[in-house]
Amino acid sequence: MSPLVLSGSQGSLRGYIVRALTEVRRAQVRIRVARSRLEALNDVEGVVRLEALNEVLERVALRLETLLVLGVASSELLRASLVAVRVLELLKQYAPPDVRHLVAEIQQALERIHSMTVSSEPLEVSPRIDSSDVEDVLREAIEVAKARLESRGVKPVK
Repeated sequence: MSPLVLSGSQGSLRGYIVRALTEVRRAQVRIRVARSRLEALNDVEGVVRLEALNEVLERVALRLETLLVLGVASSELLRASLVAVRVLELLKQYAPPDVRHLVAEIQQALERIHSMTVSSEPLEVSPRIDSSDVEDVLREAIEVAKARLESRGVKPVK
């Protein structure tokens, strides 16, 4: 497997990565606003869900930033982002409509980036995503969200 270099003819791939990263950061800002509204309403369960969504988006952002720093992309490097796409699908239903829309755009961008990367690799290289991977990421994101709330003095619902 040879990684795809993000310079030269693959400048459009770099552009997609930058746009996806911008959308992730925009969604995170909107999540913070929505989270503060839910905190004011004392909706702890809703806050945990938004915090978990934010955690998954942060993982996506870190992966995209890594791709930009490395200057290469491969399906294996994008594997974590593909798992995140599935987790985002599960969590976005709990988000406000504006955040759901941004998350859908992020999902499409990640899928586009992956398809551009995979098109340059042999078919057998594409990573397989197991439901256990998705469950693990979801469980960990919820645990992180609850820990963050507890550190701020809010007791999350078990």
